[in-house]
Amino acid sequence: MQDIQLQQTGRTHRFYFQGWSASPQGSAEFQYPDSLETPVVFKQEGATVQANLKGTQLSNNSNAYSKGSQRKFV
Repeated sequence: MQDIQLQQTGRTHRFYFQGWSASPQGSAEFQYPDSLETPVVFKQEGATVQANLKGTQLSNNSNAYSKGSQRKFV
């Protein structure tokens, strides 16, 4: 978990680690792809790796957070 200040919203949002990815796909191998820290083997020149994070409370629609904003099926 990591709190990050976003310029777009002017607020601090909570982000959760989701795993690692390589670009182009398959250009790097992760020993522990679901861990915050992992050894990496680069298989291609120019490969890049990135940590994938998922944020919360990022909707720009205030109705998303209002009471009763969930759709209900009867």
